[in-house]
Amino acid sequence: AGFIGSPAMNFIQGDIHFAGEQWVFKNSALTLPLAEYEFSTIYPEPQHVTLGMRPEHLFLAEKEADIRGTVTLVEPMGAETVVWFDWNGANYAFRFMGDTQFRPGDDIALNIDVAKALLYGADEERL
Repeated sequence: AGFIGSPAMNFIQGDIHFAGEQWVFKNSALTLPLAEYEFSTIYPEPQHVTLGMRPEHLFLAEKEADIRGTVTLVEPMGAETVVWFDWNGANYAFRFMGDTQFRPGDDIALNIDVAKALLYGADEERL
């Protein structure tokens, strides 16, 4: 999935486990409820996973944010714009339609569309 599309998919390492009544993705910087995620297996076991999200499956947060980062580069690409940002020591891409007022150094707050995210187990198979 990382080879398809431009810019490529964003990847985050973490673990999934059952918390309360739902699965949760968690690492040192992110706790993401997976209630909207459609698992390809019925009952995945708790395990280390890779969370994949395409740049267009991030969206600006209105209140609480899954991710808060710092803009590093803004690429106007005609009808859409790609904003690169640093989060948790790595560079990620966020793509949306239209222009932006973001500039390098600005703070950015984003949420992840969990229904469109992908989870991969240690064997690189989709969960």
